[in-house]
Amino acid sequence: MKNRWRKRWSNQSVTLVECMVALVILTMGMLASYLAYGQSLRIINSMWNTSKVNSAIRQEIELVRTWDWTTISGLSSANFTNVVLTDVPGAVGTVYAEYYPVSTNTALTIKKVTVEVNWTDMNGVSREDTATTLVSQNGLNTATE
Repeated sequence: MKNRWRKRWSNQSVTLVECMVALVILTMGMLASYLAYGQSLRIINSMWNTSKVNSAIRQEIELVRTWDWTTISGLSSANFTNVVLTDVPGAVGTVYAEYYPVSTNTALTIKKVTVEVNWTDMNGVSREDTATTLVSQNGLNTATE
């Protein structure tokens, strides 16, 4: 019975070259999965920051819509801070307001307000996101052409 086992295992032995090839293939697979994991973390971080910035922009647009006309008419450019933006490294929010051109005499009663956020992602790439709304002194229905 002993000879039978020896004969069986000796015919199915693995050479050193085969072991080295298997080890190289295993190492390459592990390295690829490690790199894919790192890339997925960068993508998730970028998506998370973009989501936070979009939320901050929506909040600021809603806040701008509650301002009275004297505040908006005196605004040209201002930075804003938001609790949500504190989670995004290097994020700077800015609100711009400019008169919106229309062909009637109500041109001075409509302003285009743009909310912009600039930040740098973890790869060092500069990112920017904006949103724009129109604000009128007496409401947009009364200031149309």
